[in-house]
Amino acid sequence: MPGLSLWLSPSPESTIYASLEMLIANLSDKFYSGHAPKFVPHITITSGIPFDTNAESVVAYAASILTESIELTILKIDYGPAYFKKIFLRVEKTSGLTKLARESRRKYVLQQTLDNEAAEKEAIKWEIEDYDPHISLVYTEEWPVHDQKRLLVEKTVEANLKESSTSWTGGRLSLYETIGPADQWKLKAYKDL
Repeated sequence: MPGLSLWLSPSPESTIYASLEMLIANLSDKFYSGHAPKFVPHITITSGIPFDTNAESVVAYAASILTESIELTILKIDYGPAYFKKIFLRVEKTSGLTKLARESRRKYVLQQTLDNEAAEKEAIKWEIEDYDPHISLVYTEEWPVHDQKRLLVEKTVEANLKESSTSWTGGRLSLYETIGPADQWKLKAYKDL
């Protein structure tokens, strides 16, 4: 969705971040001849935040929602027809992660057009019905991803992640301007947790 998107990534200094970054590049190069864009490994917390929103206030507010360390775990690889969710890693939908997503969406997306009560109800509905935390690995129009390619992709994922844990605590909240091609998205603000 065009606008600003709030992301949560592992710390850029972490082994899991380096493994995911290398995996995104390897999948693009190996299976899409470098034509699938390369991007920062992240879990989208929410998107559709208006462009004129103060970027620093968004990441500060999001960080304030987390009253304790947020723990994240990769569950499995999966596939889907959506461009931004073609080949991805499912992430456990924990209470800390869903609270972060729900409250960020309520304040910066829904309260732009709804009163507080209606925004709260819509945020809860969105969290339950639509929020699906994941780390995308490939953005592409290709669909379906055929079985033979899936086997090769899964071997590549396994090889790239074998040296790192598939769980981490904390990370970095980032706000990106997500308009145009992924390689042109712009970092507006970030806060390390």
